[in-house]
Amino acid sequence: SDAIHLPFSDGTFDAVTSAFLMRNVIDLESALGEQWRVLRLGGKVVCLETTPSSYSLLRPLLQSYLRFVVPFLGWIIASQREAYTYLSVSTEGFLPAEVLAECMRSAGFSDVMFSRMMFGTVALHWGVK
Repeated sequence: SDAIHLPFSDGTFDAVTSAFLMRNVIDLESALGEQWRVLRLGGKVVCLETTPSSYSLLRPLLQSYLRFVVPFLGWIIASQREAYTYLSVSTEGFLPAEVLAECMRSAGFSDVMFSRMMFGTVALHWGVK
């Protein structure tokens, strides 16, 4: 359903999870607010999302891989060059993991933490209502 207008009552769920959603919503604040709203008190939120790689010696290599290799492989394997080009553009244009964690805190979640994976190109965030 629409992530910024979830069709559920307040406090319906013990947990809310999303994967590769947040970089695609029109209004991140509203989407997080909806997740907050549908969680019961003490409920957990978990969010898996691509994220711009952190500044490191590997960053230029990771950016080149995301910009050129991923779209090429998407074209060769799935005949979907545009979809995989969008993946790189939306990832590089999305928030760093630290900023997404702060957005979650601003939405009211507590105990917000995250863990980077895949050389910092993916982050798993979690928090509690």
